[in-house]
Amino acid sequence: MDFNNFIFPAPTPSYTVHSLDKLLWVPRTRFFSMKNIVKSMGKFENYSEAATSTNSAGSPKQNQIYIPCHYQKYDDTTRNFILFFHGNAEDIGLASNFTKRLGMALKADILSVEYPGYGLYEGEANAKTIIEDAEIIFDFLTAEVGIEPEKIILMGRSIGSGPATHLAANRSPGALVLMSPYTSIKAVVKDMAGHLVSTLVAERFSNIEEIEKADCPCLFIHGKKDKVIPWEHSQSLFMKCKAATLIHLSETMTHNTFKLAVDIVNPIKKFLKPLGFKESRKAIKFPEYVSKVPEKEFKFAEKEIKEKTKNMTVAAKVVENVVYEL
Repeated sequence: MDFNNFIFPAPTPSYTVHSLDKLLWVPRTRFFSMKNIVKSMGKFENYSEAATSTNSAGSPKQNQIYIPCHYQKYDDTTRNFILFFHGNAEDIGLASNFTKRLGMALKADILSVEYPGYGLYEGEANAKTIIEDAEIIFDFLTAEVGIEPEKIILMGRSIGSGPATHLAANRSPGALVLMSPYTSIKAVVKDMAGHLVSTLVAERFSNIEEIEKADCPCLFIHGKKDKVIPWEHSQSLFMKCKAATLIHLSETMTHNTFKLAVDIVNPIKKFLKPLGFKESRKAIKFPEYVSKVPEKEFKFAEKEIKEKTKNMTVAAKVVENVVYEL
């Protein structure tokens, strides 16, 4: 069985095409990966026509699929750049308050990636597409935006630890931060529903295998009161990781409640300090085409989005309803 809706319970969209400041639309294309390969071969050419996927009028093509991303800028001399993958039953809009405060505390720019079926990203969420999108966004940042891979900090919360860990294993980021991660989806289902039910679930996001291939410094953050993903998952990942690692286990943090400064910000600062991330004085500039709203009708009306809290399922509220203190 697939159990896709159970594993990816997307809430009603919390944002519109104009409600989030700096909403970006990255073309879902492997062009960026190819551009990196061409650059590494010393034969780089300008392929902007292929990359932008625009029509003759300069607007995005209607038949192109776009990945919605939310960019939150700190300032022009940002020390850190975080590529963030949000938790389950939330979208980039619901995660924006957390990422904004996180960026301010860490003096970091943050780019949050949406999942298909969540927010304004139409389609159905599945591990394969989420992994592919993660690679596309990382390659877009390095090949098109010009951010050096070693200056990108990957951060994944809960379900987002899957794509973040995959990138750490298959790209060359500067660091990996996992918040309430799991060893695998099957293992989480086993903890929650027992071995018999877990046998019915296809394996997804095997972080326990991917973490062994990561060679960047890794930080694991978990609460000992987490009843959704037990803290032992982080401990297992920590033990398997062959790179420089640090683990922070909070005595009071649950899956959805935590103290932002004590449980998240301070451990990340402690983790990053000895890594020597140098302040970048070059402002990050995204290509103009990713700011253009695609020429298509979104299936969610403005009124429906404003009523999101009334329509959100009980399961979605329970699984990832974040409450935190400064």
